[in-house]
Parts: sequence; structure tokens; C-alpha cells
Amino acid sequence: LSNLALETDVSPTRGGTDRRSAGERKSIGPEHLRPLPDSLTFDIRNIQAMTEIKTQIGYARAWVRLALEKKLLSRHLKTLLSDTTLL
Repeated sequence: LSNLALETDVSPTRGGTDRRSAGERKSIGPEHLRPLPDSLTFDIRNIQAMTEIKTQIGYARAWVRLALEKKLLSRHLKTLLSDTTLL
């Protein structure tokens, strides 16, 4: 056990790598990330780009799940229902 304690000692010269402390790490915080677009067309394009979906019902389910996850289902439905040419 005494040998293990000596071998786990990490010194700056051992290994030759530059180790940064937790304060010096470069992290991406919320202030650096842009929010995803919340438009209906953006969500539909993302769903249509999914290659795992094989049926039209699968696309509809994926769209509903995505809209629910983003808490935008009511807004998307209002947008779709307000367009009388689609109805």
C-alpha cells in the first residue's frame, strides 16, 4: 500500500502534460450558447431530416414529441390552424 501512495503522486514534470486547474478550464456556459430557433419550419425540417423514421405517422409522432419537449405544441398548432389555405 505504501508503494501505491507514492506512485499516485502527480507532479507537473511527470508525463510532460500541462494540467490546468478547475478555474482555468475553458468552458462553454449559457452566455455563449445561442438558443435553438423555435419556428415551425425549423422543427419540421429537422424532423424530415431524420433517416430513422419510415412512415408518415412516425413523422407526425416525432413532430408532436419535439413540440411537447420544447413546450411549443400549442403555438405550432395555432400557426397551422390559422393558415386557412392548409385547411
